[in-house]
Amino acid sequence: HHKNVRRERINLLILTIDTSCSQMGVSLNQEDTILAEETINNKKTHSVKLMPAVDNVLTASNKVIDDVDLFAVVNGPGSFTGLRIGVSTAKAFAYTLDKPVIGVNTLDYLARSAANYKGLICPIIDARNDFVFFSLYRGNERIYDYKVDKVEWLFSLLEDFDEEVMFTGDGVLVHRETLKLKLGEKYKENAYPLLLGKPSFIADIAREKYESGQVDSDIEVYYMRKSQAERMKEEKAGKACK
Repeated sequence: HHKNVRRERINLLILTIDTSCSQMGVSLNQEDTILAEETINNKKTHSVKLMPAVDNVLTASNKVIDDVDLFAVVNGPGSFTGLRIGVSTAKAFAYTLDKPVIGVNTLDYLARSAANYKGLICPIIDARNDFVFFSLYRGNERIYDYKVDKVEWLFSLLEDFDEEVMFTGDGVLVHRETLKLKLGEKYKENAYPLLLGKPSFIADIAREKYESGQVDSDIEVYYMRKSQAERMKEEKAGKACK
């Protein structure tokens, strides 16, 4: 699905969008410079606040949307509604302006926000009903599959690691007390401004993907699990078949 073409390092202007979790983030980045960045921590308003936030970072950077070379969007896992808003907006921009768009995994992005920590990093995203999306990293390297499971399952996995674990992501806000209780001294937490991700890290991952030729021709939302509505529909269909 990817066109694999190695690209030289060029001075890309990257617009990033994250509507995957409780915090919405937008940033404009050029090379290693954050030109402007905005985060809004109010889950209910992603759909209303996204376009104004995009306008704000462009205005603050003295740029217009046509100047953007590459769109980078967090495409899951996370909140169904949130992900759809972000991905459809990024795709619409890219399509209208005929610019490339790259999808960035939410867990990779959250781990990158803690990647200066030298030990084990565990991004967790709240998936409701005691479920979390998670993976494990050392620095920028993912060392475990993307997974969605009960929080208890994560504890049993972490028992195999006799070391401190740095947690990051909005799952921390929901499960902090249980994590501390279960892990004791092993529990570490990413510093607050970075806990829910810093949009500029999306640009770093997108730039790496772009330079190694991984440009998505069509980004899908990576849900990792079916929505409540889909599950209910399947259960009903299953009952009807019997």
